[in-house]
Amino acid sequence: GVMHRNVIPPNILVYPSDSEENGVRVKVSGFGGARRFGEEDYFPQRAFTPKVVWLQYRSPEILLNATGRSGPTYGPAVDLWSVGCILAEMSTGKALFPSDSEIDTLFRIFQLLGTPSPKEWPELYAFPDWNHAFPKWPRRSLRLLVPKEDRVDMLNIYSRTRSRLSGGRGMKSPSKESESGSCSTPSGKQIRLPDAEDLLTKLLMYDPDHRPSARTALQHPFLT
Repeated sequence: GVMHRNVIPPNILVYPSDSEENGVRVKVSGFGGARRFGEEDYFPQRAFTPKVVWLQYRSPEILLNATGRSGPTYGPAVDLWSVGCILAEMSTGKALFPSDSEIDTLFRIFQLLGTPSPKEWPELYAFPDWNHAFPKWPRRSLRLLVPKEDRVDMLNIYSRTRSRLSGGRGMKSPSKESESGSCSTPSGKQIRLPDAEDLLTKLLMYDPDHRPSARTALQHPFLT
């Protein structure tokens, strides 16, 4: 397989397409930092660099220096973490973990998801840059990502994206959330806020072994 290692908004290309059912086509670009994995017989495993992915979209295992030199290494789950950050950004209109340094990014992650423990991430103490003196923050609800004053939520991703791509021509306004926590996209698809939260929760799991693969994520109710 291939790890992209730089899944960030500028590398996600979205454009109108009459041939697609939802009216848009999405492609991933920027494979300059991609690496093969899982083919050690043909490509001997080497230590990975931690200097990959923009800081705002960098996974906690990379931030903790999981290079494989003196502890755990990272794998394709780093790309799924980045996807989770992008989905949250599509909802709120701002970066989920805006930061200017590795430790700042790590602490912003801890402040939202809670400081991790070995119970939820068994390899935690094996990471070279883990420090037992890190502050202990409690986990916050992902619903806090939704700006109440703007009524912006994950349910509007489809309609807002398609409207922007089409210049607003022939597109319905983003639907408001119903009392049941669901709404319709312009194509009539019913999507539910709990599904969006569930997908975000899975993509932003600390333990990369617990994050879904790209194939599994594509089968999630929020995307099907």
